[in-house]
Amino acid sequence: MKTDSAKQKSIQKIRHRLLISINLLFVIMILSLFLYHNAVFHTRIYEQNITDITNINKSTATLAAATFRYHSLKIADITKYIQYMDLSLQQTLEYIYNSCSNPENSFEIIGTDNTGYLAEKDEKGDFIHLSYQNNSYTQLQHIFQTASQNNGIVSYSPEFTDAFTAYKSFAIYSCLPLKDGTGHKSFYTIMLISKSSVYITSLHKENGYKDYATMLMDKNGNYILGDKEFKSNNLFKYLYIFNDLSLDEKKVLAAKVMSTQAGKLTYNNSTGIQCIYVYYKYPESNWYSVSCVPESSFHNIKSEKGFAILIALILTTMMLTDILWLNSLNRKLRLSIIHEKAANKAKSDFLSRMSHDMRTPLNAVLGFTALSKESRNLPPELANNLNKIDMSARYLLSIINDVLDMSKIESGKIELHEETVDYPKMLADIMEMFSGEAERQNIEISTSFTLPTKLYLVLDPLRMRQIYSNLLSNALKFSNPGTEIAWSVKAEQIEKDRYKITSVINDHGCGMSSKFMAHLFEPFSQEQNIHSSSTTGTGLGLAIVKRLIALMGGTITADSTLGKGTEFTLAIESQTGNPVQESEMQNRKNDMETILSGKRVLLCEDNLLNREIAGMMLNSRKVICETAENGEQGIEKFKLSVSGYYDAILMDIRMPVMNGIDAARTIRKLNHPDAKTVPIIAMTANAYDDDVKASLDAGMNAHLAKPIEPDKLFQTLADLMHNI
Repeated sequence: MKTDSAKQKSIQKIRHRLLISINLLFVIMILSLFLYHNAVFHTRIYEQNITDITNINKSTATLAAATFRYHSLKIADITKYIQYMDLSLQQTLEYIYNSCSNPENSFEIIGTDNTGYLAEKDEKGDFIHLSYQNNSYTQLQHIFQTASQNNGIVSYSPEFTDAFTAYKSFAIYSCLPLKDGTGHKSFYTIMLISKSSVYITSLHKENGYKDYATMLMDKNGNYILGDKEFKSNNLFKYLYIFNDLSLDEKKVLAAKVMSTQAGKLTYNNSTGIQCIYVYYKYPESNWYSVSCVPESSFHNIKSEKGFAILIALILTTMMLTDILWLNSLNRKLRLSIIHEKAANKAKSDFLSRMSHDMRTPLNAVLGFTALSKESRNLPPELANNLNKIDMSARYLLSIINDVLDMSKIESGKIELHEETVDYPKMLADIMEMFSGEAERQNIEISTSFTLPTKLYLVLDPLRMRQIYSNLLSNALKFSNPGTEIAWSVKAEQIEKDRYKITSVINDHGCGMSSKFMAHLFEPFSQEQNIHSSSTTGTGLGLAIVKRLIALMGGTITADSTLGKGTEFTLAIESQTGNPVQESEMQNRKNDMETILSGKRVLLCEDNLLNREIAGMMLNSRKVICETAENGEQGIEKFKLSVSGYYDAILMDIRMPVMNGIDAARTIRKLNHPDAKTVPIIAMTANAYDDDVKASLDAGMNAHLAKPIEPDKLFQTLADLMHNI
């Protein structure tokens, strides 16, 4: 019995040891997996931080490029206007002070006699006088010429006396002759100056990293603008000083950075903290964007690594670690979304400013051209020149509209505005619009419209015309003289009140390769080949057509052979609608003249040329036009008017002193008999849907985008005055 009992105890002891060994092996395996997972996890988080910082730095470069481009366009527009108007120095200062003032920017004008002016007034109302005795005009020109290697960007501080703080501002400049009081002309340099802090603050918002710093440098490492963290005035000198580098190491570092498009460095900052420096050279430029983040600021998860962790908590710790890891990734995803939204907002803001700044002078070109064409007994050569100017300006407008339309489509903000349309008449109008250009190019457009005589469809006429116009314009552009373009449209009734419209446009032009056809509807796609010399356009037309047709619920296909031609087939479905009686439309046109004659309109517009154009348009319909140069003046004139004095107000949006949105809101709140009822119409170069909504939300009755179409302006005024 003792022997059996001893055997059982021995077997039980072996089982216990085996169980302990298995448990210990299991714990070791879990702990090893945990430690391995922990090491991989931290490596992944570190790499994710580098990726995030790299993306933020690239966004910084994109925003900087947009900022420099916008400022360059602005200073170019100002210079062109000054040259066109042949302004004197005093007139130039007044023009900049009244039209271009902005709390975030300033303008300085420097003369060859080492004196200058700040386009701001002192308490006496005189422009602030500046002295540049420490730097001669010739020395300043040398600085500017050197800066031109940085795409015209000057790192700037007052009087250029402090090289260590110069990067705290940057400037875009332009040189031109200005008249003095006696009419004598001397060369001056005009600088648009912006504080780096304004730009830097916009970059630091919600980037998620503590002690994040950024700056821009030129191809030699010299600062253009940047944070106060970056001491000295050169990145390589900064790293050399605070990292005890040798001169040879400094040279190797500089050569490495300047020979690459992007990369990262690990060095100490001025306080001895180890940091990651991410750099990126903006395409087709001579400057770099550099971001610096201390490694201690990286988003990280700290977990217990020691072997003293209680075995019972290992699985729980791993589970909690995974949960925290997922939370960290979700947080990074939210941050990425925030960065993407910020980049999209910067893009939208830039496009909105670009649209406004380009439409404003374009309004003058189209407006004066239209008024000139109405003159009687124009010489044929002058009439022909005016037609060419009008055609070129409208082509430029179409390019601007293409860019804005593509932006709206990509952001999902474009909407269809459907109405009942006489479809056969719309096709005939489009054909008439292109027949002249086709005849000029010796190209025949043959049509085959299989439609009911009277077919009224509910659709967006503007977008439908845009689709046909893009396709026909491309067909003409890429066809050879003496060839034919066939345009067929067929309407099939699929229900009692619904039709399927199939349109085919076939040309015998240069055609496209099968390789390019795969990218046909992508934005900015244009094929270069020996069969056609035409390369004009944005490359957005077909991309916009594709997306508009998709928005309508339709389809478009293309078939092309290189050197032989291209055929587009599009199909949409549409409901039938009730037509507007032609007699009613004619009566409205006749009534418009009667309604407008003798009416009085208050025009709030800061641009002198636009005031002149609008005034001439209104006077041509016997409308009395009074003007105000900003929203505040417009409010004062309206407040002092008696009831019924003004029949309508035309309001620009972007004006100095007070903008049109605030002015409209203020007028609606006034204690004036007409404050709630007087029609207010936005007449502005701000053409986004958001701009239209902002105008209507401010109490305006309608929104007209520049360049202003006279007929649309007159009809809008007549409709609103008629409904009062």
